[in-house]
Amino acid sequence: LPGVTRAIVLALCAGLGLTAREGGLTLASLAAASEVFLTNSVQEVLPVATIAGQAVPGRATSLRLLAAYRTAVAGATRV
Repeated sequence: LPGVTRAIVLALCAGLGLTAREGGLTLASLAAASEVFLTNSVQEVLPVATIAGQAVPGRATSLRLLAAYRTAVAGATRV
């Protein structure tokens, strides 16, 4: 679903040299992913730890995006 956090994260991906794709996902494609994260305005960028009982191995990109997101939001909200 469209959202402010999602839009910021997608823009940050481009700035960080990360390829972002949007599309339909299956449980199998999620389970095969090396990294999965969710975005929302409360938790910002949230790495997913497990899918269907299987550990998701990566968190580095999620944490990189979280740091970039917090920097971007802090810069945008300075008074």
